[in-house]
Amino acid sequence: MQRIPCPFTDSNGRQCIGHIKKVLAYKADLTWELDKLGNWNFQFGYPRSDYHQYCSEKGNHGDSDKMKFRHLPDGLPLVPN
Repeated sequence: MQRIPCPFTDSNGRQCIGHIKKVLAYKADLTWELDKLGNWNFQFGYPRSDYHQYCSEKGNHGDSDKMKFRHLPDGLPLVPN
């Protein structure tokens, strides 16, 4: 299991020691579509807002903007196996 370090840095420049434990996609478009063979296919549309990352140590660090991103963190698969 790869741990993704928490991106939060406090006002004194100290990097958080936690890791990302959850990511929420806000205002994302999720689609299930039936194909010609009768199989359901899932598609994830990129969020129209942002991704909120949650830390193992401090949650969302008090709803800090430093935990909100327009992209997924490196190392996180788009759709888990």
